Amino acid sequence: EMYPNPVKDILFLYIENDFKSAEIYNVQGKIIKNIESNKNQKQLNVSWLQKGVYFIKIKTNNGEFTKKIIKN
Repeated sequence: EMYPNPVKDILFLYIENDFKSAEIYNVQGKIIKNIESNKNQKQLNVSWLQKGVYFIKIKTNNGEFTKKIIKN
């Protein structure tokens, strides 16, 4: 789970498992940013993104999932 969505600056993550990494994609499917993390990180700074729709793939020690995010 992630909030807020739409997001302005900080995207908070609610993840039960250890957060390993994240990839942010644009709507064309191009990777914009690859974020490596320690297991305790629960927020991502996305203030650098331009306004629009993106997808974020979160990888944990228990698998991965992809969510759509809207940047305001």
